[in-house]
Amino acid sequence: MITNTSKQKGFSLIEIIISIGLIVIISTLTYFSSNALNNRQSFDKQLDFIKSSISQTRVNALNSKNGTDQSITFGTTSMIYNNQEFILENDIQLQSYTTSTSTIIFYRLTGFPNATGALIYNMKKGDKVVASSSIIINNLGIIDN
Repeated sequence: MITNTSKQKGFSLIEIIISIGLIVIISTLTYFSSNALNNRQSFDKQLDFIKSSISQTRVNALNSKNGTDQSITFGTTSMIYNNQEFILENDIQLQSYTTSTSTIIFYRLTGFPNATGALIYNMKKGDKVVASSSIIINNLGIIDN
């Protein structure tokens, strides 16, 4: 019977290198996937705020707030709503709109808008668009999903 008298303890250099390589790969994948998720959540949060502002402007018109029509104005990186300017987060921009005007007026008591169409927003990281979405306002002034 032949027995191996040398007993090795510990890890070889190859095993250590492979383990470190796997840890680096898993860490990199986790970082990039969580970064993409954070970007999307930030983008969705801003879009929800814009939608809420549009809806509130319409409600104010229906309630005849101040006895006048109510308006909301969209800029490339901002929005004027309820006589206040709101700046969008750094990477979020209004790419285009099909409403024929950047100011939408909701008529008092009816809530109907003077323009309908879509507002298209992008989130950019550098020159790359990482998220895009549109907000569609119908002829009743309601946001279509």
